[in-house]
Amino acid sequence: MDDSLNYYVVDVLSTFRNRYVVKAKGLDDAIDEVVFNEHDPDFKEFSQKHLGTQVFDGRQIEYADLLELSKKDNDYISSWTNSEVIEQLTNTIDYKD
Repeated sequence: MDDSLNYYVVDVLSTFRNRYVVKAKGLDDAIDEVVFNEHDPDFKEFSQKHLGTQVFDGRQIEYADLLELSKKDNDYISSWTNSEVIEQLTNTIDYKD
């Protein structure tokens, strides 16, 4: 590993426009149906469009803090080794290309 490289956390918001078509008695009922059911796997999405990604924060992070953050943000990795965290959850820029 190149010691001149540092770890950085970059926080982004990725925005999608999801569209649903609901047959209902009125618009309020259709809206309620979407609000209450959009996460139901049987509720049908009509279309989706990615509207973009906005970067809203970025900062350098130390290795130990990165490992702590990984466990805080991702409950499912509590049994992972430090090497697995780095290999599976971080990216490295290849400056040779």
